[in-house]
Amino acid sequence: MVDNQLWGGRFENPLNPNAFALGQSIYLDIRLLPFDIAQSRAYLQALGDANLVPRDLCIKIAETLNEIEREYFEGTLVIEDTDEDVHGLIERILVQRIGAEATTIRMGRSRNDQVATDLKLLLRNAAGDIQVNLTTLIRIIAQRSEDLVNVYATSYTHTQRAQPIVFSQELLKHGFALSRNVDRFTDWHKRHNTLPLGAGASAGNSLPINFEALAGALNFDSLAFNSLDATSSRDFVSEFLFICAQISIDVSRISEEIILWSTREFGFVTLPDEFSTGSSLMPQKRNPDFAELARGKTGRMIGNLVNILTLLKALPFGYNRDLQEDKFPVFDAIDTLNLVLPVISGMVRDISFNRETIEQSVNHGHILATDIAEWLVSQGIAFKEAHDIAGQLVVLAESLSLDVSELTFEQFKSVSKVFEPEIIEVMKVRRSIDNRTSPGAASPQMVKEQIARLRNLS
Repeated sequence: MVDNQLWGGRFENPLNPNAFALGQSIYLDIRLLPFDIAQSRAYLQALGDANLVPRDLCIKIAETLNEIEREYFEGTLVIEDTDEDVHGLIERILVQRIGAEATTIRMGRSRNDQVATDLKLLLRNAAGDIQVNLTTLIRIIAQRSEDLVNVYATSYTHTQRAQPIVFSQELLKHGFALSRNVDRFTDWHKRHNTLPLGAGASAGNSLPINFEALAGALNFDSLAFNSLDATSSRDFVSEFLFICAQISIDVSRISEEIILWSTREFGFVTLPDEFSTGSSLMPQKRNPDFAELARGKTGRMIGNLVNILTLLKALPFGYNRDLQEDKFPVFDAIDTLNLVLPVISGMVRDISFNRETIEQSVNHGHILATDIAEWLVSQGIAFKEAHDIAGQLVVLAESLSLDVSELTFEQFKSVSKVFEPEIIEVMKVRRSIDNRTSPGAASPQMVKEQIARLRNLS
């Protein structure tokens, strides 16, 4: 039997080495150490305030906890092969440096409520870091959008040219999508900022501890409402991973557009050298590898969410060891986002927008056909008939190898006698864009409002 295990008194035979290896999690959950130290300090203070641990012992334990934390950050903390998990490691060191009396810090606590508390502390900290990276990207999007307010472009539906816009709109859509994830983390925090510590193994804690003060010391808004729920629920993990997956999906859509826009076929952007790679064979290549990698990592991010949902499906209440598997998908999601987001921010910040090429997109694709239908409606024509007339004009233009905006007044008249000479003015991209003044629309006026709103959100 390993001496520093936190259990084992009722067993006669030692644990099988392979079974110990299967259960050992120290090399993964060592990442929880700063958070386990933080909650241990707070819990030690609560025990001392309740006169459950002598003051001199409290001081010794607190000083040793500080030493362990310092060694962790300095990289000098020694993990032994017999350490099962982060909780056992900390207790082993406390006993080695203070003696068996140091184990009094465990009274009333179980690894069940400890690990749930550690994980909430870690995720709360990680959410803040991801929000900072998200906010940076949103601010960059707002800034680059401001540079493109006067660049006319076409929007797309089904990857086909649709209606004229200013190109800022293409960037702003990503900014607003990303901003909702900032809000999601805020909502997540409100919903899950409850303290599991005190739930014990399953039934709660019988010690005369001021748990409200303990929650306050750890910056939790309230105590957990049910001890079994507190130790065995991980919806705070699955919801966190959903937000991470959604961020990755949103980033993959930015990446996809950067990849498309940088092709010779689009030519809308030129990638900076700092965020491009070449080919080991073809000397001419400028590849959008990092946008592709960001897009590719989305599959893993979605997989992390599916991983935890599958883990939790039909899991009995009360702690089950299955929950040891909740950490890898969380750590991977955090590390991936904190790697990807700064790269995408740098790419959007430094990318060159080829304004002339972007503006050429408004000359093709009959993108003013909707404006024809809308003008006809203003003349009292029912929309179905107006839609049909505009469609006939598109057919005529294509038969002449023209864009619908290039038709003469006489050609308009040949399709419908309703047309007046002013239809030629309707066929102006600037007029079309300026008329789009509904909230969130594509006119420069409304786009400037969107930029201001996005800046406020970030």
